[in-house]
Amino acid sequence: MKKLKLFSISLFVALTCASFASCSDDDNDLENGSLAGTSWTILSNIYDETGEEDDDEELELIGCTITFLKDGNVKFNPSVVWTYAKWTQDGNTLKLILGEGEPDDYMEGTFTINDKKATYKYSWYDCDGKWGGNSFYTMTLQKK
Repeated sequence: MKKLKLFSISLFVALTCASFASCSDDDNDLENGSLAGTSWTILSNIYDETGEEDDDEELELIGCTITFLKDGNVKFNPSVVWTYAKWTQDGNTLKLILGEGEPDDYMEGTFTINDKKATYKYSWYDCDGKWGGNSFYTMTLQKK
């Protein structure tokens, strides 16, 4: 009887440990397209070489909300100049393909989440491969 009681307690402890070990924090997991269906407000967009805000007047992104739709499209609110906006993700690498009516340029870099904030460290590239990867930016975002 004593062995049966000890076995039962051991089995309970083992199952309890296994159930806790199998849980994960899905908010920080970027595997398998977990950005799909999420929305983020852009808090800052720093040009890394100067440490200053990117002041491209055409692309006023600070305060803008970006939504990663499940179908691979991107929605900006308020609207921006890009009428073509798609996203892909491979692990923590995020690629935003942008253009006016068709793919023109893309942003690619690492997207890391820490609780409800994210950091996107990226470079700009031309879709035709004519230029890119020379300048680096860091965007800070807040999950909505």
